[in-house]
Amino acid sequence: MSLPKVLRVFDPLGVYVGKLKPDARRWSIARRMSKKLDPTLVARQLSATQIRKFQSAAGLLDFIFRCAPKKYEAVVRQLDWAKLDAEIGNDWADPSHETEVLLGLLSLHEATRAIVADFIAARADRIQELPPRLVLLAPEAGIAHVAAGKRLRLARFGHLEWDMGALALYIIGESRPDLVEAAARPFIGNIAKSLESYNRNFAGEAEPLIRVLIDKAPSVWAEVLSTLDVDVSEKSLVDCLGKGGSHQRAAALVIESALQMEGPIREMAHRLRKRFPKGSIPPTASPLYVSRRRRRSRRTKK
Repeated sequence: MSLPKVLRVFDPLGVYVGKLKPDARRWSIARRMSKKLDPTLVARQLSATQIRKFQSAAGLLDFIFRCAPKKYEAVVRQLDWAKLDAEIGNDWADPSHETEVLLGLLSLHEATRAIVADFIAARADRIQELPPRLVLLAPEAGIAHVAAGKRLRLARFGHLEWDMGALALYIIGESRPDLVEAAARPFIGNIAKSLESYNRNFAGEAEPLIRVLIDKAPSVWAEVLSTLDVDVSEKSLVDCLGKGGSHQRAAALVIESALQMEGPIREMAHRLRKRFPKGSIPPTASPLYVSRRRRRSRRTKK
């Protein structure tokens, strides 16, 4: 186990909270460790990192940022961006999780975000499948990507990007609401399947994405609802309503929307509204419900 983990300062999963959070002694040790780091040397080594080790490099950046933000800024500014670009290489076409995480961790400091945004924008023509996280890092490049008719990668390997996808669509919709429908439409089936199993899916909260679709792409949302397997969905919605919290809010949004539909899905919604008269009514909230998970959206994820 690495020393940063023992100190509990490096906490990508957000588990060291409350009584487990690092105390003053641990922070003191971590800051003393960071003082030993030479930004020029760290930048040189990070610039030569292989793509398969990007996530480990991101962990180091997270540690430096937490303990010595000025030194973090110095490291990022001294990176050899040409070397980093060469290592990413063909990965630009469909960026891997490792590339996403490293770019996200290079953007932690306010002073370095523009550097990373420019780095991404300069290579935007090489990106075919744009991860939602990169829209957060380079919004203008992300909007231009979708406007050019290229894909926003809302799902990969059967996994729907609940949190990042909602944020990306929201950002796009704020400037170009006409693009949200085009970005989301290819993933109607993915969204429907993910909703059917949402009670077992803890990869993210569904409420923000649902709200963005209702607000910015209602026709896509209507098609998602019409695609749902009613029998499977009803069981999942009952389970979600019993869980409370974000699961209950997401289920309530589905039910409220389904009441405006026709056929079996509307009948299901009526049954659930009668069974859960209070829990099936969605609360009033902005389209972008900000969860603790998304406030850590640029942090390392495993």
